[in-house]
Amino acid sequence: KIPFSFDLPELQGSQFELVGGKISYVEQSPGAQLLFRVRKYQISVFIFQSRALPLDFASTEEINARSFHMESWRRNGLQYFAISDVAPEDLRALSYLLKK
Repeated sequence: KIPFSFDLPELQGSQFELVGGKISYVEQSPGAQLLFRVRKYQISVFIFQSRALPLDFASTEEINARSFHMESWRRNGLQYFAISDVAPEDLRALSYLLKK
């Protein structure tokens, strides 16, 4: 069980499908990991309480490393991280739905 709630995006009519979720941890603080599918690719979205993350934890908005991309943002006291090897446009499109 995670100690916070969040809204799931409206995916109907989009190219994305929610295929699973589980609890993940950063320094013993629980958070959510959501798994989305777009075509044959998967996108992991991690959600943690902002106050539970270490101060030096990476909060860069966008990172591209090798073939992986990450988008990060804060909303309503939560920190979101979307990570995948999909095209950057697909990652931005899912991030946009999550930010609505």
